[in-house]
Amino acid sequence: MSEGLPFKLGAAVLQRIEPLVPANEPGGGDAQILASRRLARQRQFQTGRRCAAELLSALGSSVTEVGVAADRSPVWPPGFVGSITHKDTILGVAVAKASAVGAVGIDIERVLSPKLADDVESVCLIARERELGRRLGIERCLFATLCFSAKESLYKCLYPSVRRFFDHFAAEVIELDVAEGTMRLRLNEHLSSAAPLGRVLAGSFRLRDDHAFTSFELPP
Repeated sequence: MSEGLPFKLGAAVLQRIEPLVPANEPGGGDAQILASRRLARQRQFQTGRRCAAELLSALGSSVTEVGVAADRSPVWPPGFVGSITHKDTILGVAVAKASAVGAVGIDIERVLSPKLADDVESVCLIARERELGRRLGIERCLFATLCFSAKESLYKCLYPSVRRFFDHFAAEVIELDVAEGTMRLRLNEHLSSAAPLGRVLAGSFRLRDDHAFTSFELPP
């Protein structure tokens, strides 16, 4: 794994981190605010596609355009897998050859405030997970952040093969080691033949500048 990069991914996965300009909230009416937010989303999209194109080129792909499926998920060129994520002022992209990596999912989250941690616990964590956090002695806001981000990155990793929505309760955090930056999640729902009920998947994370960078990758 590359120690100097935010995502703890294998050497076969190329990754890129880019700063983002946050949307300004201009004075005036709702139309101006919506236009500013729309422009910020367009910039995020363009930055993500540019980074993905550069990584695809570095991996030797003759096709560097990443399409958009009807469900808005990225469509990677044949023979390649990848993941794109962004949060506030930062964007991340990870790309690999499908012959080396079966799937990859990444996510970035700012460490939650106590109020947001309350909200996340209610929509993302089951009782066993909250008890795990208390037993491990991990600060509540950090634990909620890591669990939420882990489930987001796992979703991005599995969705290309599952091809359907599944919520945060479909996977349960059963192990989390802050010192090692590792975690294990168990599927509480049968998602596909490759992602059956009870399957345990290992992921990784790093903490930097009040952000959690989580990732999952599967073998080809």
